Amino acid sequence: MEGPSATRRLRLLRDLNIDDMVQAAGLVSAVRWRPELRRLFDGPALLLARWLAEFDRSIETQGAGPAASQLLARLGQGVSHRGAAVLTQGPRLFVSNHPGLGDALALLAVLDQPGLAVVAREREVLRALHNFSRRLLVVPQTGAGRVLKLLEDHLNGGGAVLTFPAGRIEPDPAWFDPGPSWARWSRSTELLARRVEGLRVQPVLVSGVRLRAFVDPWAARWRRRYEDREWTAAVLQLAYQALFSRRHRLPPITVSVGEPLTEVTGAVLGSALAALSPLSR
Repeated sequence: MEGPSATRRLRLLRDLNIDDMVQAAGLVSAVRWRPELRRLFDGPALLLARWLAEFDRSIETQGAGPAASQLLARLGQGVSHRGAAVLTQGPRLFVSNHPGLGDALALLAVLDQPGLAVVAREREVLRALHNFSRRLLVVPQTGAGRVLKLLEDHLNGGGAVLTFPAGRIEPDPAWFDPGPSWARWSRSTELLARRVEGLRVQPVLVSGVRLRAFVDPWAARWRRRYEDREWTAAVLQLAYQALFSRRHRLPPITVSVGEPLTEVTGAVLGSALAALSPLSR
C-alpha cells in the first residue's frame, strides 16, 4: 500500500505529465478558461506516472539498466543492441543522437553500468524522479560552463558520461537522413577530448524511436519552430504508447554502438556515426 509521500509524488508526476500533454496538444490557452479540460489527459498521464514511479523505485533495487528495460516493455517496445561492445573501463564518453523521448531508456538498457552520468536539460518531471535525478548532470538555461566542468571532473575520475550534443530532439535515422543534424552538434565533445587525459569517445546511433504515425503528424504542424513540432510529436507518441501499448507491440529501438575513438573532431565523429547508419535500419 502506498504511503502519503508516494501518493503525493504520484499526483505530482501525473500533473506534470498532464502539463506536457496539454502543451503538446495546443490547449494551454483553452485550459486557462476551462481547467476541466485537463481531465481529458488523466488516463495516459496517470498510467505514465505510475510507470515512471515504478521505474524510479526499480533503479534503487535493480539498477538503471533493468529498470529502463522494464519501462520500455511497459511502453510496448524493446531494445536491440548492434555493433561494438560497450566500454566499461576508464574515462569514457558516450555520444548519442536524440530522436525522441524513448532513446534515453534504450541507451540506459544498453550502456548499463554503475556510475553512468546522463547529461539532460532541466525538466520538472526529471527532478521528481529522485533516484534517476541523482544520475543526471542537468544543463540549465544559463551557466552551461559549470556543467562542462562537472563533466570534466567526473571523466577525470574514471567515470562514464552519456551526452546528447544536439540538445534537442532530432530526426530519427529510421525515417530521415540524420547527417545534417550532426553538423549542428555542440563542440563540447572535442573540448572534453582535449581536457581529459585518456578519454575514449564511443559514438552511438539510436533509431526506431519514433513510430511512423508520429513522424511529422498533422497534430504537431501548428507549431512554427522545428524543435517545438518534434517535441510535440514525441509527447503525443508517449501518450499513445501509455494508452495502447498492451494492444500493439512495437518494433524494438535499435542502439548501434561504434568503435571507440581516441581522436575526436567533428569530421571524425560524423564519419563514425555515418558508418553506423546501415546498422540502424
